[in-house]
Amino acid sequence: MTTIKLSANSLGHYNVCRRFYWYYKIMDRRLVRSSPGRIAGTAMHAGLLAFNQGKSIAEQDAAVEKVFTATPTPLDDYRQASYTKDGLAAFRAELGGVLAGWKIEETESHGEVELGQIEYRGMGAAGYEILPARVLFEFRRDLVALSPDGLRTVWDYKTASRNEQVEWEAAKNSGALMAYARTYQIQHNLPVHGAYLVRLITRKPSKSGVAFEFP
Repeated sequence: MTTIKLSANSLGHYNVCRRFYWYYKIMDRRLVRSSPGRIAGTAMHAGLLAFNQGKSIAEQDAAVEKVFTATPTPLDDYRQASYTKDGLAAFRAELGGVLAGWKIEETESHGEVELGQIEYRGMGAAGYEILPARVLFEFRRDLVALSPDGLRTVWDYKTASRNEQVEWEAAKNSGALMAYARTYQIQHNLPVHGAYLVRLITRKPSKSGVAFEFP
């Protein structure tokens, strides 16, 4: 039986450009080099994972440094380990106490769940036939937490250099949070009452102090 794997990331590619989706998901032709933004985002997630696991600041910083050591960014790029550690420190100062009293149930969980089976018209042994396929959804949930009053929420940390309004508009077009909540329900048979999108805006300061805009 054919297996079709979907994810919030690949569906985002499909919504933007179907040709890009074809190369990325069907032909498995990925980008050869990681971008500085992707490396910095991975490093920040590593630091946040250590933070949510209750590890020390030194251990959080070490998690950040480990990512940059494995995949360094260009020396002339502002997104270095020191910059990212400063960003993590700013997060701790501003939002570090938000989960006080909450029970953290899951951090950085990766996996897949089966959504069901479908039929599609494809090429079989006798020409075009109606063929069966399993549909799997790949997920990467950053955090699931239970509030003191018993409300369960999924949290998604997003690092970005665009301004907050542009990021918010992009988020409204994304089904990622819905997908993370649904996959948790399928896996654990527990209700999810909501979601938090935490935008971590990390960018090089402009000379005027005005945020950079992107189309």
